[in-house]
Amino acid sequence: MRRAALTLVLALTLAAPARAQDRGEPVVGGGSFGSAPLLKAGRYHDTILPGEYLYYGFRLAAGQKLRVTLTHPDIDNRSVQELGVIGLSGRIHNPTRTVDSLPTEDGDKIDLGFGLDENEPLVVSSPDVVADPDGGTERLFKNAGTYFLALHTLYSGHNTPPRAEIPFTFAAEITGTAQPNVTPAATPTATGTPKPAATARPLAGSAGEADSGPPVALAAVGGVAGILIGVIAGIARRTRRR
Repeated sequence: MRRAALTLVLALTLAAPARAQDRGEPVVGGGSFGSAPLLKAGRYHDTILPGEYLYYGFRLAAGQKLRVTLTHPDIDNRSVQELGVIGLSGRIHNPTRTVDSLPTEDGDKIDLGFGLDENEPLVVSSPDVVADPDGGTERLFKNAGTYFLALHTLYSGHNTPPRAEIPFTFAAEITGTAQPNVTPAATPTATGTPKPAATARPLAGSAGEADSGPPVALAAVGGVAGILIGVIAGIARRTRRR
């Protein structure tokens, strides 16, 4: 009896991962870009409320591309309609958190409806990530960085949306070979016209000064000597007269 119980527990333990693997890994989407979990390529499942926004991040390098396929919820469309949800919308936002207004690839279907005869999956793709720096202002940003899958359920009711979780599954595929980004060339620093070095003026009496006459000090000494000679001659003349 005990062996049978252990066998049953073991069978349930092995079966649980198998069932979970069919839907992929569980993940909890963030309510904003800043709280979005960073995911890799793979299969995931989560739940979303009526009128709720969810975000998931994927880091892409140059040469890569993100493609997400989201299947219909695990519950039937009529049950989703009864919650007041008329559709689910998906977009890929680039690292600047902006999004192109049109699908970027043939086959994309950015809105998933819950009509009774609707069963096509939601498919959204990112642009091909490029390595060249984006210096333009008119086209979509396509450089490397974190790209975001944004999901939103369209609630048609007038009252507060019900707190009912709608389960869904999505597969994220990252294709292409990662390439290094192109480093922009350094902008040369502007330099002014060099000023000529100041020329030192030679000291008076130095060899570099032009020979324009006797030095000032020498002329002063000569003048004083001439005065003394004149005084002495005057004294001598007076002595002779006596």
